[in-house]
Amino acid sequence: MSEELISVIDVANQHGKRKQTIFKILRRLGIEARKLRSGNHGQVLSYITQDEFRLVSNELLSCRGKNASEQSQDGAITEAALAERGP
Repeated sequence: MSEELISVIDVANQHGKRKQTIFKILRRLGIEARKLRSGNHGQVLSYITQDEFRLVSNELLSCRGKNASEQSQDGAITEAALAERGP
């Protein structure tokens, strides 16, 4: 295989996410992970290509940006509501 593969577990570890989260993103992007036996213990692991890894990384970064802006908007609304209520 000429494509360099990365395991879904490694993708999750690099982004500080659970592998289930990565699988959800893969499904959303229409990416199917390849299942291959690992050399160490013969376990079957899921792998994606480097190009697919970049797509997943971009998706995680865009979601992180959305979450940060939503949280800041929610925080502004909460502060405004508290200011209206007073002490």
